[in-house]
Formats: sequence, structure tokens, C-alpha cells
Amino acid sequence: MVDLEELIEHSKNLKILYVEDNQDTREMTTMMLEDFFQTIILSTDGEDGFNKFREHKVDLVLTDINMPKLNGLELCRKIREIDKNIPLIVLSAHNETNYFEDSEEIGVDGYLLKPIDIEQLANLLYNVIKKIEKKGDDRYDFD
Repeated sequence: MVDLEELIEHSKNLKILYVEDNQDTREMTTMMLEDFFQTIILSTDGEDGFNKFREHKVDLVLTDINMPKLNGLELCRKIREIDKNIPLIVLSAHNETNYFEDSEEIGVDGYLLKPIDIEQLANLLYNVIKKIEKKGDDRYDFD
């Protein structure tokens, strides 16, 4: 299991873009994310999420799959056209093989089922921070 205090110490300076169309889910998940991140950019659909991605320099993206205007996987594809390395985490209430296969093809770094399990989220965030560290940003260096 990941040391949560250490993870929080390293994640607090990350800027996350969180894209979720369901208001209740967005509010509950944002409360959880606030334990890890000081800066959370919120978006309510994929199109707005893509615009905010282009507008803000974010360190990672957390997105729902089923959304209006542009679904989460389409959003990830568009983001990958701009940035091949940014960590992408996909959330879904569905455990469907085609979503998982599509997210792998796109190069998504993690896939979480709703409701979010805090331990799974922590483990995934740890791996994402390690990926950022490998890009040479020593703000997130665990060693």
C-alpha cells in the first residue's frame, strides 16, 4: 500500500483537470481529490474539458467516459494529439471490455470504476507521479 502522507506531499503541487458531467459525482470526487491536490480545474463535459486543457498547463487529466458533447475517450484522443505524455486517468461506471480496450489503445495511464476506491486511486496517483518524475520534473521525486 502507498504511504498516503508521502503521496499527498508529492501530489499537492500537481494541477489536475477533472472532467465529469454528473454534478453529484463531480462534487463527491472533488472532495476526495482535494485531499491530494491544491489546484483542481473542473469541467462539465468533454468539449469544455478540452478547451480547459488547452487553456491551462495541467499535470494530469481525470475524466469520466460517458459525457455530452465529447466523451472521455474522444477527449483523451484529442489530448494525445497535443501531448503524448500527459497522464490520463479514465473513470467509468461501466465495466465494459470495449472501453478498456479503447483506453489502452489511446494510451490511458489508468482506468478506475465508480464509485472510486481511495486505495486504488492512491496507487494510481503514485504511478502517475512516478511517470511525471521520469519526465524530469523533480518536484515529484519520491527518492
